[in-house]
Amino acid sequence: MTPPESRGSRDRKRLEAAIDERIRLIDSGSYRRNTEFILREQFFDFLQTSPDIEEPPTYVDEVTVDHCRAYAEYLRETVHDQTEDLSAASASEKGPYYTTVRAFFSFCIDEEWTTSNPARPTRVRRVLPEDTTQPDRQFWTAEARNELLEHVDQQVQAGIGEPGSIRRKPEGVMLYRNRALVAALAFTGARGGEILSTPDDRLRNGLRWKNVDLDDGIITVLGKSRNWEPIGLSKRVYEYLERLKRVLQPTNEGWPVFPSNHSPKHSRIVRETLKKQGYSEQEREEILEGCTLWEVSYEHDIAPPALSVNGGRSLMQRLCESAGVDVDDEYLKPHGGRRRLGHEIYQVNPAKSQETLRHQNIGTTHESYRDEQARETAKSIEDIVEGAGGDK
Repeated sequence: MTPPESRGSRDRKRLEAAIDERIRLIDSGSYRRNTEFILREQFFDFLQTSPDIEEPPTYVDEVTVDHCRAYAEYLRETVHDQTEDLSAASASEKGPYYTTVRAFFSFCIDEEWTTSNPARPTRVRRVLPEDTTQPDRQFWTAEARNELLEHVDQQVQAGIGEPGSIRRKPEGVMLYRNRALVAALAFTGARGGEILSTPDDRLRNGLRWKNVDLDDGIITVLGKSRNWEPIGLSKRVYEYLERLKRVLQPTNEGWPVFPSNHSPKHSRIVRETLKKQGYSEQEREEILEGCTLWEVSYEHDIAPPALSVNGGRSLMQRLCESAGVDVDDEYLKPHGGRRRLGHEIYQVNPAKSQETLRHQNIGTTHESYRDEQARETAKSIEDIVEGAGGDK
């Protein structure tokens, strides 16, 4: 393939090097691994080994629309191959096997390694497999939400004790944590991954008190876009967070708002931090002897671990079981609270729902609540038909 006349070979970027650079700039561990697998082991290997590619591209600007269309056809064939595990959802237009490649070439355009995105044209997208699976659109019912909130509030009222008791018996303070978490999921529009920790992503380490401004009633979260985004607090969420902070008594603002009470994880953090603080192995054992992990955390200013996303799901399951609450025989999933809030606001003001859910455009909000739109359309049709006198 003849290189473009407008670029000297010195200025061009080798495809494999561009993939390496893209992967290097990703902070999230799980996202980095997924991107590396798709770009290197799927897309790049396909271009280099597929019999459908007569001349494998070496440079970024040598990748053509035909190359990307061949990759799309390969994804479709793989989905239909009964011996393979690739799902239509993963390989479809909205799935990661395509969107990761499209995003990679957008990155290459920004880096001025190419001038167009060969994965974007319609003739590439239309050969991708169609995803016919039903998305998980659970949202909490108002009744289930209120019952769960009442349950966690009753647990707090039944377990009220001395605030300092967390040093010896953290279970009581965890009741305040549970109440604040359920309220945050129900009334802030925050995603679970924005306020709970994701082990493979160093930036998603759970909401910290330094990101909670109780004076202004705002929390700041790392959004889906990986930009820091402010979220206003309703009166109930504000009150529950304020009370949680008073009983938790964090020694510094780096403590997680929703701490985990998982002892093995807490023990590892305490031991590693004491070592960093200069204590010998013998001194560390002496510090821990006869003390709870929480006592050591307070005495040595060590932040406990944050509740993880998976830990949050398990907690919600336990809370729903103890409260006898479910939605369609399932526990109230963390994302369901966000969807319920958006649903209620969407009925009154779609634009406000977009703002609350922090969607980049109103189209995403409409897509999220297309079932609501369908019901409204059906009701409008009934009103029109009945207004016209019905069948005659």
